[in-house]
Amino acid sequence: MATGAVEAMIVDVQCIMQALAGVASHFHTKLITTSSKAKIEGAEHMEFDEHHAYDSAKAIVRAAIETIPTGARR
Repeated sequence: MATGAVEAMIVDVQCIMQALAGVASHFHTKLITTSSKAKIEGAEHMEFDEHHAYDSAKAIVRAAIETIPTGARR
């Protein structure tokens, strides 16, 4: 994240650290959780539906792309 090359970080139940929200915010990186078991305060939650995986993934990628204009402030 510190390099400015990461527009979004997506975490599930295996990759959770509560401090990630603060770090992501500092570097203008969108933090997205995909499991209700791994919600992090300060992160956007987008439930991943394995029965509609393609649509869920498209929505997550679109959310990451939408953060690109804020990257100029890094």
